[in-house]
Amino acid sequence: MNTIYEKTKNQPPEMTSLDARIAQAGGTSSRIELQPHRLRQTKIQYHDSARAQLEDLVRENGYLRQEIVFYQESRNAMLAFHSQVFEAYQGLNSALKELSEKLAKAEGRIEKYWGISLNGTGKADITIL
Repeated sequence: MNTIYEKTKNQPPEMTSLDARIAQAGGTSSRIELQPHRLRQTKIQYHDSARAQLEDLVRENGYLRQEIVFYQESRNAMLAFHSQVFEAYQGLNSALKELSEKLAKAEGRIEKYWGISLNGTGKADITIL
């Protein structure tokens, strides 16, 4: 079975427009660093000293920390949005149920007045939910 994961597990993640803007500004991100050309550069990169290697690692640690903060903030924003959408859904669902009940009552009253069943089944013709 070919899932999206199976199709992409050997490929680097696609760069987003945010990654492109970061690269244009001279920065980097984990998605940028996982691109084939960047991986090749990393493999052949040589550090003159332990200090130079340490500086690179500190720089990498810095952008990774910023990425973590970005993803945490993004996650929090999406969770808040999900909560708001769920609340809206519950409100709409409740309103639709109430509408359906009121329409059924109105239909029942008109049927009773005329002594008929509008749909012949005894059930309301207008059912929302």
